[in-house]
Amino acid sequence: MQYYINANAIVGIKSNNDQTTIYFENATYIIVDAPYTFVYKKWQESITLSHLLI
Repeated sequence: MQYYINANAIVGIKSNNDQTTIYFENATYIIVDAPYTFVYKKWQESITLSHLLI
């Protein structure tokens, strides 16, 4: 399964062993089967790209 997530709506992430919890602005969250470092890197890449396009 693939996830397409709006990185601008993310307010935080937390590591849970081999999974990562992603928290959003509207007090919801999703748990993904991906390591924290991978999710964090993709989150930062998306934020950087969105700032460059503005």
